[in-house]
Amino acid sequence: MNMNRMVTSGRHVFELLVRRTVAAVLFLAVPLWAMGSDSALREGVKAYQQGNYQKALVYFQQAVQADSANGLAYFNLGDALYRLGKYQEAASAFERALVQEDTQRVQAAYYNLGNAYFQLQDYQKAATFYRKALALNPRDADAKHNLELTLRKLKQQPPKQEDQKQQKNQNQPNIQPSEFAKRLKQLADQLVAQNRYQEAFHLMQEGLRKDKTVAAYQDFIKRLGDVVEVVQKSEAAI
Repeated sequence: MNMNRMVTSGRHVFELLVRRTVAAVLFLAVPLWAMGSDSALREGVKAYQQGNYQKALVYFQQAVQADSANGLAYFNLGDALYRLGKYQEAASAFERALVQEDTQRVQAAYYNLGNAYFQLQDYQKAATFYRKALALNPRDADAKHNLELTLRKLKQQPPKQEDQKQQKNQNQPNIQPSEFAKRLKQLADQLVAQNRYQEAFHLMQEGLRKDKTVAAYQDFIKRLGDVVEVVQKSEAAI
């Protein structure tokens, strides 16, 4: 199912994410501005409200250049970048916005970080930031809604290659080595102690053909094979 069509209480995911971002920048644009970076912020918000996000971006960039410690400027910059589909850059801007002391603005920055990482399909990070937003405001219904959708997305993701390998190993039966396999391993260990890696490797390979339980030492055999390959390459280079 397309994630953009998955809804809760009749709300589309995409509409929810964008709607909240707009509300945040309009809400935070309320204070009066003076000269310098504040003037750029005012013009940027005006352009943003008119839907000219590229123009708004230019003004917000001017604002952060004029005052690199202005968390509000970075927040608005992140909103403009988000609207332009530059989600990674938006996330970086929202992270810079976390320096603000205003808890409400920090909570909004966490929320929008969740939005940005959601769009980047990094659902693990998105969930982390939605949780942080909820920690500051447990009544935030939008953050809760988005977190639920994000967790659903995480469940739909195929396991990573590392997880697949671990699961495969878990599904394999636990092989118990026979007495022959144990003696063979002891002989191979003695050869390894004498730096006779190739002989040890061939011994284990031959034993595996005779007795399937030698596969209990498969990791050992693989490591031997890797060492033999390195030795052979070193000898060829001389």
